[in-house]
Amino acid sequence: HQLVDLLPKFLSWLISFIIVCKFWLNHYHLLMFARHVTYGMIWLNSIFLMGQSFIPFPTALMGEYPMNALAVSLFGAVMAINTLLFIALQSYICETYSSRR
Repeated sequence: HQLVDLLPKFLSWLISFIIVCKFWLNHYHLLMFARHVTYGMIWLNSIFLMGQSFIPFPTALMGEYPMNALAVSLFGAVMAINTLLFIALQSYICETYSSRR
């Protein structure tokens, strides 16, 4: 019975783990396009990584309160913000790389 009570925490962790893995793979492939590093890229990358480091907080909330709309919404909002940060980094790298050919 106690293991069943841990199921929401495990599932929220698993979902976050899969999402972070996908972000990491995309990040890895994106940085292969960058032939040099700029300060803008360092700042955007740092902000993106800051967003990634925040993921455990809403994950823990969602695991603790799986039926709480605010906890689930915060999790979704953090994932959306991380996606937007990745898109910003991707746009910057693609624009920088294509303009320096």
